Amino acid sequence: MNAKQIVEDGPVPALAGCEPSFEWVVRRMPGLAYRCSVDPCLTMHALTQGVADLLGYPASDFIDNAVRSYASVIHPDERADVARQLRAILERGDSQPAQVEYRVLTASAERWVQQKAWVVRDAHGRPTWLEGFIFDITEHRLLQLAEAERHAAYERQHRALFALATNPAVAEGRVDDLAPIVTELVANAVAVERAGIWLLDERRTRLELVDLYRRASAVHERGLTLTAGDYPRYFEAIDSGRTLDVHDAVNDPRTQEFVDGYLRPEGIGSVLDAAIRVGGEVVGVVCLDQVGGLREWQRHEIEFASEVADQVALALHNRAWLDAQAREILLQDQLLHGQKMDALGRFAGGVAHDFNNLLMAIGGSAELLEMRINDATLRSSAQDIIAATRRASELTEQLRDFSRQQPLARRDLDLAVAVPKLERMLLHLLGRGVRLKIAVPDEPVIVCATDGLIQQLLTNLVANARDAVRHDRKNPGHVEVEVEVVEFSERITGLPESVPDGRYASIRVSDDGEGMSPEVQARAFEPFFTTKPAGEFTGLGLATVYSIVRRCEGTVKVSSEPGEGSHFYVLLPLVEAEASASASASASASASASSQSPGT
Repeated sequence: MNAKQIVEDGPVPALAGCEPSFEWVVRRMPGLAYRCSVDPCLTMHALTQGVADLLGYPASDFIDNAVRSYASVIHPDERADVARQLRAILERGDSQPAQVEYRVLTASAERWVQQKAWVVRDAHGRPTWLEGFIFDITEHRLLQLAEAERHAAYERQHRALFALATNPAVAEGRVDDLAPIVTELVANAVAVERAGIWLLDERRTRLELVDLYRRASAVHERGLTLTAGDYPRYFEAIDSGRTLDVHDAVNDPRTQEFVDGYLRPEGIGSVLDAAIRVGGEVVGVVCLDQVGGLREWQRHEIEFASEVADQVALALHNRAWLDAQAREILLQDQLLHGQKMDALGRFAGGVAHDFNNLLMAIGGSAELLEMRINDATLRSSAQDIIAATRRASELTEQLRDFSRQQPLARRDLDLAVAVPKLERMLLHLLGRGVRLKIAVPDEPVIVCATDGLIQQLLTNLVANARDAVRHDRKNPGHVEVEVEVVEFSERITGLPESVPDGRYASIRVSDDGEGMSPEVQARAFEPFFTTKPAGEFTGLGLATVYSIVRRCEGTVKVSSEPGEGSHFYVLLPLVEAEASASASASASASASASSQSPGT
């Protein structure tokens, strides 16, 4: 290209004498032709008028850097790299064409260009000019960038799915642990501001938020609820399809119900929700929210959301299966435990009956000897025999108590009144070295029991606590008895028996003693089992507690760790105040009717 072929703005004097076809080609060619110095400013000496179309500035602005240099319109982030590439072209020492792609700042926007350059050298081979063409490749480059972003998105989503599929929380059904991992992975993989997981409650009337992740602030939230009655169209839409991809959430009928309370306050424009299905039934939803504008959801994004929902569904399925397995194992253990205790009870009852008959004979004979023997030494021996038979009789009575399985005659007993009455007796049982604290609520705590059974139960539990605590004058032991009303499902878990959810009367006896190992806890309520020295204890105290609790249709649990003390929980069915009052009124009415009947 020579100087006569370079065209500036306005008339084309440089083309005088040239063929009209060349001028026509130059004016209509895409982009622009140029000649510039090899200095850092890329000082232009000639430009075609296409520069105005490309950059929005007239060619005269750039000629000899009259208003601005061409280097000044190269994007600041690109200038160093463009300069490096142009230096490499100049240093090659040949005349082969080269090309460089970079961004430029036009009068109104940012665009991508491709510069083709030939090096013009002097007679000594030194570079004097660069000349060539500059083309607008913005559309092509944007397509390339979009394609690259799609591939990057595919890669992010693939990695996210792989991370979920291999996460142990899925296989182990730990949904609460999995939820924040899912929302974070999804938000980053799809580049949305908000991602959440909602699960239906058991009655399928509410969606409860398990976890919501806000990407900008990296904050997790939970605890919100959506009621089906308030959002019927949304619940219907989720139940009828696999996904809900909404471009304009404010105006879409399926999501318009959320406009005032959710979409507008949060600035949400588009929504992508995927139903979580277990066994073909919707149990929840994975939600992706586009904040700050509308978004056309791509097919791969919709498929990704569905696959994430499938992983959550798998975790829920695994949790249900594992829970069922745990319940089955628990029921088997309960059955075996019940059979064992029943067998021990029958055995203990039989032994007690036969042994008591022998004791009666021995005791009676010893009493006859005592009356007929005049020798003081022999009489003392007879008295020892009598005392021993009485102690043995007490033991057999405990065995008989343990073996009794008949239902308890119904009687309403207020533990809030009955337990404090036992304080003096329990203090005497503990002795001076152990402090006792009794706590009961102000409201009645009514159960079906008797004063005698509750006294025996607490006597045995407190005596067990006394034997476990270590104390001296400076460091007294502590035993606490607490009565309260509890919700079984919220307060006490891990009971040895299946107990329906609901309200129960709880008697907790705690100590700060030596605690128990898991092996000891497993056998704590077995008759004759004791960790104390042989001959000092019968091993029937806790077995009797177990028997009393079963007769009251309750359950008992021990929680302990070595060196951390022990906590015994007794759960007894609660007789609600209304039911108790009604029963009392009925009993009074029956008694009154009986007293007024003829013949009384």
